[in-house]
Parts: sequence; C-alpha cells; structure tokens
Amino acid sequence: MWKTTVATAIIPITVIILISLIILSGSVASLGALAGSLFGMIPLVRLGQRVTNLIAIPLSFASWLTLATTPTIWLAFLARFAQGLSTGLMALSCSIYIMELSHAEIRGRLVAIVDLSRQIGVLYGYSLGCTTLSWRQLALVFALTNTIIPFVGLLCLPSSPRWLASRGRMEEADKALAFFRGSRYDRQPEMLDIRNQLEKIKGSRKSTLGQLRQMREPYILRSMIILSFLMFGIQFNGLSAIGIYLVTIFNSANVGLDSYTSTVIVGILRVLGNAVYLLVIDHVKRKLIFLVSCLMCGVCLILLGGYFLDQTHSGVLSSQGWIPIVALSLFTFSSCISYPSLALLRGEIIPTSVRSVAVPILYVMYFTAAFSSSQTYPYMVMYLGEYGTFWLFAAVNIAVGCAGASLLPETRGRTLEQITERQQEKEESRKLNKSSSDQQAKA
Repeated sequence: MWKTTVATAIIPITVIILISLIILSGSVASLGALAGSLFGMIPLVRLGQRVTNLIAIPLSFASWLTLATTPTIWLAFLARFAQGLSTGLMALSCSIYIMELSHAEIRGRLVAIVDLSRQIGVLYGYSLGCTTLSWRQLALVFALTNTIIPFVGLLCLPSSPRWLASRGRMEEADKALAFFRGSRYDRQPEMLDIRNQLEKIKGSRKSTLGQLRQMREPYILRSMIILSFLMFGIQFNGLSAIGIYLVTIFNSANVGLDSYTSTVIVGILRVLGNAVYLLVIDHVKRKLIFLVSCLMCGVCLILLGGYFLDQTHSGVLSSQGWIPIVALSLFTFSSCISYPSLALLRGEIIPTSVRSVAVPILYVMYFTAAFSSSQTYPYMVMYLGEYGTFWLFAAVNIAVGCAGASLLPETRGRTLEQITERQQEKEESRKLNKSSSDQQAKA
C-alpha cells in the first residue's frame, strides 16, 4: 500500500521537475554563471586571475565534451550548468586580469579587444549554426576551438602585477610588470604608485574576509551601490531578452527574415558595435560614450514599441518592415557599446585592494538580472504587450545612462591608482566639509 502511495507521489513530482527543467533549460547556463561569480571570489583572492582562468578553461573543455557525448538529458543540463560556471569564472578573471596589466593609455582598447573577440566568437557560433553540423558536432568543435589556444597562451604569461603586489610578492610583481611593459620601460614610478596605494589600505587584503571588511569604506561602498544598480539595470535594457527571443520578435513584426539570417545579422552588428567602441574608447570620455549609447538604445526601442503599437491597432505601418529591422539593428549596435563602457568603468573604479571580491559581487548582480530578464520577458509581453515591454526597456536604458553619466567618475587617461586616489581625496573632502558644517551648527 505504502509503495503505491510513494509511487503516486513521485510521478507528479518527477513530471513537475522535468517541466521545470525544460522551462529553465535556456537559463541553466545563467544559473551556472551566477554560481561561478558567487564562488569565484575565493580563487581570485587566493590564486589570482591567471590561475583561476587555468582552472576554468579545462572545466569548459570538459563540459563541451560532455554535451557532445551525453546519453541523457540530465547530463546535458549538468554540462550546460558547468559551461555557465566556467563562463562566470572566466568573465571575472579575464576582465580583472586585462584591467590590471594594461597601461593607462591603452587600457580601454585592450579591454575592448576582449569584448570584440567575444562577439567574433558569438558570430562564429551563429555561422556554424547555419551549417549542417548537428548540435553534438557543434559542441565538439567548440570544445576544440574555444579552450586549447587560450589555455596554452595563459601558460606563457605571468600573473597580474597588481595581484602579486596585493599578496606582498613585490619582486614577482616587478618582473611581471617588466614582462608586460618591456625591458626599456621605466617601471619604477608605476611600481611605486602601486606600492603606495596598497600601503594606504587598512586591514588585511590577502583574504576574502579582509577584502569584504575593506569594502565598508564609504567611497568603496558608494561605488558598489551605484555599480550594482547599473549592472542589474543594464541587463533589463532589452539586450538579453531580445537576443534570446529575436526570432520570435522578427516573426511578430512580419519582416520576412528567417531565423538563421536574423541571428547572423545580429552577430555582425555586435562585432561592428564593438569595433567602433574599440576605435573611440581611449579618445572620448567614457561617461559620454556610455550616455550616448544608452540614449540611442532608448530611442531605438521607443521606435520599435511604436511600430508594435501600430500593429496592434491600425496597422498603417504593416508594410514598412524595414522599421523593426533598422530599430533592432541600431539597438544591437548601440548596446554593444554601452555594456563594454560600463564594464570598463566598473573595473577602473573598484580599487585594486578589493577588486577580486567586489567584481564577483557585481557579476552576481549581473547574472541574476540576466536570468531574471530572460525568464520574465514572455510575461512582460503577456501583460504589457510588445510595445509596452519595449517602452519599459527604453525607460531603463535612459535611466541607466543618465545615472551612470551623473554618478560615476571619469577615468580616461588615469592609472588605476590615480582613480582610487581621487576617490579617496573626494571622501576626505566630504568628511572635512561635514565636520566643518557640524562645528558651525554647534557654534
């Protein structure tokens, strides 16, 4: 009797779990990336960005091989989660690694090259998707092309000079800086700035807990609050949701493009957007680039929402299929400028002493928003309509752009130490002004 009862209970529970996994299958990688960001701070602090990458890349290789050979759906879900986990670890370590080893004059371009390479990889994936390769064969190709070359390359590079200095390994930091700057570069002034900046930090910076305590400093906490809002908001600007549901959106707009053509077009525009960003990032103020690109995204989505509103009511513009194509194209192009700008500002504003802990926390916000936006988009369309959803995305773009431009400091042309020192000076000035005001009030 009890066996029948247990079986009766297990069957619906199993069905519910299977349905849930099917619903969440498109976001399993986002959950893995969220986990990678959450737990990535420990190896980043203890082992550094380079070694963290050397751990994450074999995990990515194994997950692709598992996906290519899996006999069950459960292993496929596990492989997707592992891919997200490795992506979260690599996103953290790569961004911080490039940020810390770059010279101030070319830091923007080096970080932009990473973003451009990522978008070229996305386009590469889209292009392979147009071939006759099966999904298992695609997984095997990605395993061989996405992991081996970067792993071998990292074996030939030293760790970040700033991470080594934060661990008290000054001699190794000096050698690493000489490697990245060249033997003829006078690295002593830069090493002195790094040493002086770290000496100003109170408390331990060699442990995760010590860096978390350091984040209670008012100027760091203020930056974290602002960046958390922006990192969460940038995922609700429509890029993730539109990227996932692009084919559905094109079909609703009746533009006559098949799914393969539309995805390849989006991939090309992402590459072009990052290429333009690469050309301008070290020549134009960071905040201005971020503001203009966010406003352009907002305008494009307002136009797209207007088209769908017309489709819902009069249908006057139904023959103008170029409107959604142009709007989505310009939106994709602009969004591939806005996010890299924010990612660059994020890494520059966070001090070296807490970067290995602070950036993972911000990535947790980012991937949480990525998961949420991809899951809530169908419900937003259901209750707000397509036009209402795109107008909401437009409002988020405008709000995020204006908030970033008004609240974040300008960082172009400054070393990471100069950026931190400037924030500390502003905090000291704020404290002095407050103390003076309190004394005047008492008098």
